[in-house]
Amino acid sequence: MKMDAKLENEYSGDEIWSHFAETAKKEVDSP
Repeated sequence: MKMDAKLENEYSGDEIWSHFAETAKKEVDSP
């Protein structure tokens, strides 16, 4: 997956990883 540059500006360090993990989890949970 490609990280969005805009997303990188909004989040930093642990915040971006927690957000990324949440998004990935939702995608995995989706049927």
